[in-house]
Amino acid sequence: MEDSSITVHIADDHQVLIDGVKAVLKFEKDIDVIGFSLNGKEVLDWFTDNYADILLLDINMPEMDGIEVLRKIKQLENIPNVIIMSSYDDIKLVKEVLNLGAKGFIPKKREKG
Repeated sequence: MEDSSITVHIADDHQVLIDGVKAVLKFEKDIDVIGFSLNGKEVLDWFTDNYADILLLDINMPEMDGIEVLRKIKQLENIPNVIIMSSYDDIKLVKEVLNLGAKGFIPKKREKG
């Protein structure tokens, strides 16, 4: 890992999605995936002792959903930039997560066509 690299932690309850994002990002020379979590509690536990520049955070996860993680992660000393990933792209949800401090929103579902 280079000092100028952007570090990423991926949080999603589907290992296949985590593996897919990691596979895509490994081709980016300035981005390093340094951790992943399969539920919301693991995210907070990981960030208690570690840091990543970016947290890619799913909304629907067991033990603690992404909204609650987003609320609680602001209490940490070093707060990552959070980008929400969700299969729900309702405008109210997008506004809520942005108001809670998320820096962006990536819909999981792709447009047909």
